[in-house]
Amino acid sequence: PDVQIWIRTSEHPKHCHLVIEDNGPGVSPSDLSHMFEPLVRLNNHRGYIKGTGMGLYIVQEILHQWSAGIQAEVREGGGLRMNLEIPLHS
Repeated sequence: PDVQIWIRTSEHPKHCHLVIEDNGPGVSPSDLSHMFEPLVRLNNHRGYIKGTGMGLYIVQEILHQWSAGIQAEVREGGGLRMNLEIPLHS
C-alpha cells in the first residue's frame, strides 16, 4: 500500500502548531518513549529501520534550542503523528 503523509499547521498567539502524520506501519506504543533517544533504531514489521538512530534525537535537540517541543503518538488506524509546537518570537 502507498504511504501518504499529511502536514497541517495552525497559528496561535504565542506558538505555531505543526502536525505531520502518515499512514505507514507506525511504531509500537512502547517505542514512543524511546524514539527520541540517541542511537535508537526502532523495529517495524519488516525488521530494524535503516539509519543511525540520530535523526529524531537531532530534531528534538534543535527544537529544544528554540524552546519548542515535539511529541509522537500512534495514529488510530495505523501510522504515526508528530506534533511540534514552535514559539513565535517578535
